[in-house]
Amino acid sequence: MKSTTIKRLGLPSGLIAAVLAVSSCAEIVAVPAVVVGVPLAAVFLVGFVGVATLSQAMEGFDAQEREREAKPRKDGPFIEYWVNGKKSAEGAYKNKKLDGVYTEYFKSGKKKSELTYAGGERNGPYTSWFDLPHLGVRKSAEGTFKGGKEYGTTKCYHENGKMSYLKGHGPNRNETTWHKNGQRESVTKYKNGKLTFRQTWNDKGKELEELRRMPD
Repeated sequence: MKSTTIKRLGLPSGLIAAVLAVSSCAEIVAVPAVVVGVPLAAVFLVGFVGVATLSQAMEGFDAQEREREAKPRKDGPFIEYWVNGKKSAEGAYKNKKLDGVYTEYFKSGKKKSELTYAGGERNGPYTSWFDLPHLGVRKSAEGTFKGGKEYGTTKCYHENGKMSYLKGHGPNRNETTWHKNGQRESVTKYKNGKLTFRQTWNDKGKELEELRRMPD
């Protein structure tokens, strides 16, 4: 029998139900409610910037692969260019599949992402960057793929350079997010792929909710 303990701190029951239904923080999209005067989107979307950054990075990698699949392939190194003459991408094919380090660039010529492939599969470290007019290039996300799947630890960063999201992988994983000011935002724990613990704080360090749930 499952047992759930919730320290509500004034949170509406609909919010609790939403939390219990979530199996992955990246799946939370929006909850139309307000808690103690703070939009719930600012309380409950785990690592809003972090998850968004990671999602954007993954979507970018997927888009790169789809675009590349549609192009003729020739074994050996290749370089592609923006219309302004700066490099847009470079990598190499082996047996008509991406192999080794594949790098994409912003139109400014600065690195946008770097991802390692082996036999056409994502396999190895990856890094993506912001290109910010006022701050220059800053790391936005980093992690590792193994056999085409994320492996180890994934890290995402706010534009100010502070950590926004730290995520392990696998059925027994922990996830932590931070506000832009460096204050911890949430801690989430899973066992056998199911949510067992979650605690959230606002950007002043005040606790908003604690949830404990015994796994099946």
